[in-house]
Amino acid sequence: MNSRRINTLVLTAMLTAIVFLCTLLIRIPIGPECYVHFGFSALLLSTMILPRKYACFAGAVGTALTDLMGGYAFWALPTFIINLLCVLVFGFFIDRVKPTECTCHSSIPVFELLGYIGVTVVSMAGHFVSETLIFGNWIAAASCMLPKAIEIIIASIICCLAYSALSRTQFKNSMRYKRCRC
Repeated sequence: MNSRRINTLVLTAMLTAIVFLCTLLIRIPIGPECYVHFGFSALLLSTMILPRKYACFAGAVGTALTDLMGGYAFWALPTFIINLLCVLVFGFFIDRVKPTECTCHSSIPVFELLGYIGVTVVSMAGHFVSETLIFGNWIAAASCMLPKAIEIIIASIICCLAYSALSRTQFKNSMRYKRCRC
């Protein structure tokens, strides 16, 4: 096995653990049965750092493990599916950013912003459907949509800040995604 592949596997394991720990340990309640956690920020950041299939593993497995270990095993499969889709949607949009063809008018490219919006839609729709199926009540599911949107917006901001900080270090050479410089 070559050293680049080993580095990718080690980085995947580390980011899976970071997603898991940030989801499990750092929870800020913002409503009944709703909380903000930093795991979603780590999920988005892993999508920017890792090749897609490894990012899918880190994001989906890391958050599903949190449900298994945190006493919410019935949420593990929906969480896995929702976050797998979030990584794929976000990855689809950031793959459209071409750092050599800089046409953005801010420090965050348009396709990256569209990725954050796409992730918000996928996550909210996925959680709404899952909560409706699990609890059998769409009204209760709808009550958590505003806090879920707030959670994803906060996660996106944290991800942008973390990416900006990491891109100013030597680690930038290891990152898959390269934001254009305007």
